Amino acid sequence: MANSKCYVGKCWHGLSVMCLSALAGIMAPLIFILVMTVVGLLQPDYSAIQETISQLVLGRYGWFQAMSFFIVGFLLVVFAFRLYNVTLRTIYAKVGFVFFVISSLGFFLMGAFPVKPDEVVFTISALLHSIAVGIVVTSFILGGFAYSIYFRADLRWSRFWLYTLLTAIACLAFLMLWLITPQEWLWKGLSERLLVVTSFVWIGVVSVKLLKFCLNKL
Repeated sequence: MANSKCYVGKCWHGLSVMCLSALAGIMAPLIFILVMTVVGLLQPDYSAIQETISQLVLGRYGWFQAMSFFIVGFLLVVFAFRLYNVTLRTIYAKVGFVFFVISSLGFFLMGAFPVKPDEVVFTISALLHSIAVGIVVTSFILGGFAYSIYFRADLRWSRFWLYTLLTAIACLAFLMLWLITPQEWLWKGLSERLLVVTSFVWIGVVSVKLLKFCLNKL
């Protein structure tokens, strides 16, 4: 009887950890978008339409934005592992998982090398920050394409494959728009925010599905 209780306790603890890890993908978008919005509003001269999110670190409250890179990066790593944990470990699931982890780790690099006032693109810090942005976005898009193929073959996720594919395509389109838009154009920041919101909404939706998986086992 004691062994039975111990076993039940271990199962309950395992499910609790699974549920908490599923919340990571819900918390990450909320934290990042909330910090981005509030810090932007606290900087009267900042234009969310024209200026990039990275430039938020330059203001008085910019350290909040810098810290959010580390917090969100950690939560997205947890999300990547949680999603992979419920897959059938096919080649596409593995590829998607690797790219998502790489994308998540890119947030740490962005936080460690923030942009600085009057910094030209060829400085080490600016260069590393630009590389980190590229890693985050490109890896997420590639991971999204890989998971869309996996979701189509997994009956539990088949309803998500088209949404995942469209999300990856939309993020690719916003990335191309962001890359070809000169800094002085009025929608430079807007295209970046559309990319961020599109990707984070997908992460949140998938995390809700992961949370349902956990709650169904309770």
